[in-house]
Amino acid sequence: MEDKQFYDYIDIMRIFQCGRDRAFSIIRSVKSVSDIAGLSGKVTKTDYIAWYNAPLENYHHKTLVTNDIQYKKEEK
Repeated sequence: MEDKQFYDYIDIMRIFQCGRDRAFSIIRSVKSVSDIAGLSGKVTKTDYIAWYNAPLENYHHKTLVTNDIQYKKEEK
C-alpha cells in the first residue's frame, strides 16, 4: 500500500478486502484504541499501527471486527 498519513474507509476496504460497513466498523475499532487526529471517518497511520499492535484479549471489539476477515498487517 502506498505511504499515506490517513486511511479512509476505501483504504480500509482495500487492506481488509471487505465491504463498506465492515470498513467503518474497523475504523470505529481503531479509534477506540487511538484517535490522534480526531477526524471523522479517517484514522492516521499511527492509529492503525497502535490498533494492529494492541493485544486482542484487551480489545474485545477488535476481535469482533476482525473475526470474519483475514487480519492483515499493513504492507510496507
